[in-house]
Amino acid sequence: YYVSAEKKPGFKLHPAFIENGKVNDKIYLSAYEAGLFLGTTKQVDLEGDYDGAADLANDSLCSVSNCVPLSNHTRAEFRSLVHNKGKGWELAYAATTSLTQLLMIIEYGAFNTQNAIGRGNVDSSMTYKTGASDILGNASGASVEPDETGTEEITPFVCYRGEENVWGNLSTWMDGLNRYGENGFLTIYIADHDFSDDNGDAPYEDCGIYPPLKSGMISAFGYSEKFDYLFIPVEFDGDSELPVGDRGYAAGTGWRVAHYGGYRSYGDNAGGFYLSLINASS
Repeated sequence: YYVSAEKKPGFKLHPAFIENGKVNDKIYLSAYEAGLFLGTTKQVDLEGDYDGAADLANDSLCSVSNCVPLSNHTRAEFRSLVHNKGKGWELAYAATTSLTQLLMIIEYGAFNTQNAIGRGNVDSSMTYKTGASDILGNASGASVEPDETGTEEITPFVCYRGEENVWGNLSTWMDGLNRYGENGFLTIYIADHDFSDDNGDAPYEDCGIYPPLKSGMISAFGYSEKFDYLFIPVEFDGDSELPVGDRGYAAGTGWRVAHYGGYRSYGDNAGGFYLSLINASS
């Protein structure tokens, strides 16, 4: 893979910048895991008091430091909350997630992001508040801050160029990807707008990548010409180090939704290419 700041022969504009045929000059990615902005009081739920009880008609998502990230809601409920922010707001989806993945492997020359950047909050029973990586700014790495004695210590958070916890702490919903499993394989459907669950109809397209109904440590990704930017695991013969170091979950028949990164107790399974395609939309 190569990336260029200028248009060159043989290069393609990344699909993260194309939405329903419209080319965007720039897009914004979330600095933090989503918090809940309370529509009635116009305040951020910093302590997670409304986790699992968001007002889907009036509350919305926010990206702020020192906030308990929202967790106990379905992908569809998260989608409703982000749409409450107004036109143009979406959850992370297949194209935007793959943009970060692509930049990471170009920069570090490796798929094992835990080794390259930091392990992340993946060995814990606790979900931490956002902002532990603020000291890094827009740099990449594991955050370091003073402990109670004033000595620097590594916190469990990682940051990639300003995106906190691309993996670890909480796993992240991925919109724009639905899958259907039958006869031993998955069909992956991709869209860049008008997202919904349990659906392969337009604007969703069969991306031409068909993982087996298996799970394990990723050893290969699928490829199709039109969707060559995706990192969909199709082979599961790797380990915690090579060639990717992350786990993919693709078992189970019927419709399922996607989340990525892995959360606080996923250990070696987590990372920038961890992908789960086994959860029902409910």
